Amino acid sequence: MSSNFFVSMAPADNIGRFPNSDEGDFGRVSLINLFPPNVKENLLFSMSFNSDIHYDTMTGKLDPFGADTVLSEYQKKLPKRMFADCGAYQFRDSPEPILPNGSKSNAENAWSEYKKRHLEKEYPWQEILLCAPDHIICRVKSYTAEENAMIANMTNDQKILFEHNNPPKERDLTTKEFEQRVEFNKKQATAFIEAAKSDKRVTPVGVIHGHCDFDKDAEQRKKRLIELLDDGYEYVALGGMVPYSGNKKKALKIIAGIDDLDNPIIAKDSILGICKKKEVKLHVFGLTSPDWYRWLYRLGVDSFDGSKLATEGAVNGIYWILNDGNGSGRDIPKRPEKVTDLYRKVNIKNLKSTDWKWEINDNGILSPITPNEYKGVTLKCSCPACTYLKSARCPSKRCTIRKKFPNLRHTCEPLMRGSNEHNMGRAAHNAHVYGVLIEKIKQLNKEANDALIEGENEWLKHWKSVEVET
Repeated sequence: MSSNFFVSMAPADNIGRFPNSDEGDFGRVSLINLFPPNVKENLLFSMSFNSDIHYDTMTGKLDPFGADTVLSEYQKKLPKRMFADCGAYQFRDSPEPILPNGSKSNAENAWSEYKKRHLEKEYPWQEILLCAPDHIICRVKSYTAEENAMIANMTNDQKILFEHNNPPKERDLTTKEFEQRVEFNKKQATAFIEAAKSDKRVTPVGVIHGHCDFDKDAEQRKKRLIELLDDGYEYVALGGMVPYSGNKKKALKIIAGIDDLDNPIIAKDSILGICKKKEVKLHVFGLTSPDWYRWLYRLGVDSFDGSKLATEGAVNGIYWILNDGNGSGRDIPKRPEKVTDLYRKVNIKNLKSTDWKWEINDNGILSPITPNEYKGVTLKCSCPACTYLKSARCPSKRCTIRKKFPNLRHTCEPLMRGSNEHNMGRAAHNAHVYGVLIEKIKQLNKEANDALIEGENEWLKHWKSVEVET
């Protein structure tokens, strides 16, 4: 079984470093340099962002003070597969799908941008997936016609003040807006698959959208799937799934027609059921938590993506801890029923790093004396990312610790905030935890598939591959 997780990479997913001991040549490199091979082997880039930093610094030179032999070996293992989407999430609320360069999103312009951003880079990708232009069918945030008329007569300053005090409200698409987006998606998908024939390296991916009304969603998606198959698509993707990321019952109903989460079976007339029968590959946008990996791997979904590592680790300050037996509160679960049994989370704002003491390490760099535990759980980690970060220099001039000790450099400890390097360091650490969870999910799936699910093995049903109804 192969289910490829594509980690979504934005330009901000980078880390600053001094490549020399004298600090004379500060620069930034892609966070990919700190990822384990099984996480970075599949990358997703959005048309909404420039991806040059990742292409240019995929094997960037790191801080020699933070050198780690395992991480150095990981750097030699380059990404294999690339998926690029059309940036539709960024213009979901807009009545017109506009690309970042100001041009309207359509098959011709998207193909031109894909060529410039990816195909002309001449990177040796083993697989290139390019998404046909789409306009997401979802609830949108917008002003009423009356409010738009008012805004049209305002000065710039008045507009800014009005929009600050009166943010647009979420609403359903009108019938006309829905029909316009459906027609746009059909027309551009048909044109894009023709454009993609000019480069044999490319697999075009058609996007399946449904309806804002959940009761109409599944049938609308099936209709769209058949249209894409008629166009000749051999790889399709379920779009507009982010709103369902926290609702497994609804999401699994859309993907596979599943009604019973404890005893799931893939409905043969579901999106996934049809794709399996037609031998068409399926991607799912935006479902990326470790427990979603378990579900999508069990279902045999071909690929999926998300940006959870950056949003949860860097932005929200969440630090993942494996239940691996390495310390107190980290006992290995005997009969895990979900992935959240395999790890736990700590919000680093609760660690009060401003009260920590500091010491100077062997390289003359300030290193924090971090707490060994939080609420009975051992915090220590020696993953390759943490090994590097706990000795590499934080290059930020604005870091709170730099302000406190202006004449001394300090390490990029991921258990604290203060700079991009501390924050992105958590994303890198979480990527290593994710990498371990990926292998554990695969192991438990194989164990479940090989076992007789009864008696003391009943818990394994939560890891067993899900079959299509006969």
